[in-house]
Amino acid sequence: NVAGTMDLILRFPDGSYGLADLKSLSQKGKKYDTRAQLGAGMVLAQQRHGLQFSRGLTLWAAPGACRIQTHTAKECVRSWETVFSQYVATWRPF
Repeated sequence: NVAGTMDLILRFPDGSYGLADLKSLSQKGKKYDTRAQLGAGMVLAQQRHGLQFSRGLTLWAAPGACRIQTHTAKECVRSWETVFSQYVATWRPF
C-alpha cells in the first residue's frame, strides 16, 4: 500500500547523503509535509545500500519559481516511523 520513488540522492562534502524529491505545483498549488515520504526513502536506501543520510530535501517547482525545503534526516525518519506504525495498527493488526 506504499508507492512512490525518490528523485535524487546527493552526496555532500562531509560524506553524508541527502535524499531529494521533486514536487510540481500549479500556480494555485499548496505545499504539504513531505517528511514521511523522505523518511521512507531514507530507511529503504539505508537498509538496501547502507547510506547514511543527514538531510531530506523537497524541491518545490512552480511556474516561475523553484524552492528547496530542507529537513534533518532524524525528522524525516521519525515522521515515517509514526506514519508506518499507524498504518500497521490499522491495516495489519495481526
